[in-house]
Amino acid sequence: MATIPQQAIDLIKQFEGFASAAYPDPLSGGEPYTIGYGSTRKADGSKVRLGETITEAEATRLLLLKLENQFLPPQTRIPTWAGMNDAQRSAILSFAYNLGAAFYGSSDFQTLTRVLRDGQWQDIERAFSLYRNPNSNVELGLLRRRLTEAKLFLSGTPGVAFSAAGQQFLDGRLSIQDYLARRSTGAPPPPPPPKDYEPGDRTLALNQPFLRGKDVQALQDALGRKGIAISRDGVFGPGTEAAVKTFQRANNLTDDGVVGPVTWAQVLQQTSGGQASGQASGQASGGQTPVSPPPPPPKSYDPGDRSLSLSQPLLQGKDVKAAQDALNQQGITVGSDGVFGPGTEAAVKAFQRANNLTDDGVVGPVTWARLLKSVFLLRVNRSTVLKLRPEDQGQLSDGEKQAIAPAPPTCWPPTPMPAPPRAISTATSNVPFKGRALRASTPGLSMAAMPRWNLKEKSSIPAKSNRPPLSSTSPVTPSLSRAPLLRPCYRAAKSTMSPKANVLNSIATLSKMLGAALAVTSKCPSSTKGTI
Repeated sequence: MATIPQQAIDLIKQFEGFASAAYPDPLSGGEPYTIGYGSTRKADGSKVRLGETITEAEATRLLLLKLENQFLPPQTRIPTWAGMNDAQRSAILSFAYNLGAAFYGSSDFQTLTRVLRDGQWQDIERAFSLYRNPNSNVELGLLRRRLTEAKLFLSGTPGVAFSAAGQQFLDGRLSIQDYLARRSTGAPPPPPPPKDYEPGDRTLALNQPFLRGKDVQALQDALGRKGIAISRDGVFGPGTEAAVKTFQRANNLTDDGVVGPVTWAQVLQQTSGGQASGQASGQASGGQTPVSPPPPPPKSYDPGDRSLSLSQPLLQGKDVKAAQDALNQQGITVGSDGVFGPGTEAAVKAFQRANNLTDDGVVGPVTWARLLKSVFLLRVNRSTVLKLRPEDQGQLSDGEKQAIAPAPPTCWPPTPMPAPPRAISTATSNVPFKGRALRASTPGLSMAAMPRWNLKEKSSIPAKSNRPPLSSTSPVTPSLSRAPLLRPCYRAAKSTMSPKANVLNSIATLSKMLGAALAVTSKCPSSTKGTI
């Protein structure tokens, strides 16, 4: 039985880690289950099952068994295997244990196959570093394992040394991009002169290393002028990415934090005075960054001039405060600070739901109309309850005016009074008035039904009547002072009387007025007649 180098066992244990209990595959969330030092099968070849456990000694024996039976034999096909030392073989076994025992000669490993076949050890570090799953979430860990394997391989190779860039990466002093740029020569190349990018020349995104330049500075200045909190340091870091996402959401763009052609066009379009390019202004100021002009004063919007919604930066103004005051008057509590924040949006949604509107939190034309109308009607109704005149009846609709207008009298229409239906009889003009009743069978109005007049005093109508109320069996003449429908007749007759006039003429005038009143009374509903 072949002997496995201890360096190979230590390197595999370092990167695989020990697990005493079986755990599911991170990619599938289930099988294959792994236990010990990355083993998916037990010594008898059966699959590892969830819930099984293993000791560290058992895991080491299982690792050795797998290396001897599964991973070592395929590597003996490498033409240079027999001439390798333990350090080189240990590096190859660790690589195979991670990426597959039959990697050599496979179409996916052509570069490493060529280097191992031809013994090109000066390219071994670069060949190992190719297999790191670029642009994935495991790239950093895999590159660290590949460079550790390359360092172990070259530690036993005369004439070839592990690169300084690789060691700096393992020490945490270089990023992936910096290492890949320096690995070919083994020495850091001279940095290229930074290109002075103009706004829009390139796509800006969060990267390693962070992007820098005049275009980043111009972007940060433009976002700052729009009220978005950002550090204007000329470096595209996480803070700048968050500010770009805020700008994109406010302008209905995809909030990916990448300043591509569409986002650049929106930023440059909204930048006033051409400050985005700013080359001439920078030269005029001696190469210093020009000072941004102060923002113009905010426009004063009246209620209904614009739609209000939650945005960045938050909307402010007189119309926002008017909307908040209107919501408070409707019983929806909201801070009246003139700033349309999340609390105001929630209050608007509550008002929209209460008024059967779409509860999108946007105060558009429909919501503005309902909100302003509700506030005005509230003022009108309050004034009506307090018996005050409405503030502005000219703005009321016809239905609202009819709702608050007093109802006209039911049985006294403002129409000319009809002529008396019967002739006035004066046959009994000398009969004194004793309070007798008027009857329908009388051919004319009886003189007995007329009141007695005092020629010396204008007001001689008795204040009360002792006659019983009008009924179906005994119709009687009501008191003129008590009958609401006859009072206009009484006033008219009284105003036309003169104490110096002839008694008969006065009686005739009153008879005409009473006949007209009775004619009108006969047209009223029966319920009204019963009250006379």
